[in-house]
Amino acid sequence: MNESKATERTYKDFPKALRELMKIRDFSFPKLARETGQKLSTTYIHNLASGKSRPTKENIEVIARGFKVDPSYFKEYREYRAKEKIDSNPEIADLILDEETVKLTSELATLTDKQKKEVASLIKELKARYHTGNNKQ
Repeated sequence: MNESKATERTYKDFPKALRELMKIRDFSFPKLARETGQKLSTTYIHNLASGKSRPTKENIEVIARGFKVDPSYFKEYREYRAKEKIDSNPEIADLILDEETVKLTSELATLTDKQKKEVASLIKELKARYHTGNNKQ
């Protein structure tokens, strides 16, 4: 696995993702502790890598800074962010559970950023037309 691939996103559990990133970057536990500005102890990082401890959102951010990657590289960080969004807007949970929404989301995931913006623009246009009663067929 090359370094650029390692810095996109992973769907692996945190301990495995952490160990792999440490191997790719040739980081030991003490080196990662130093790279985090000693905000996390060597023992704690070892416990994270072995699965004995579960990282908090904040600690994932600290580790990501140590590796100089975006925190969203880690699946658990994305899960924390998703939970925050659901907590602030419970209707999102209904969307996640809706099969049609899941299918549409899967389709969106295959699009480029430019295509996603075009789709968003079309949705806004259709929504405006629908809400204003201007839907001509």
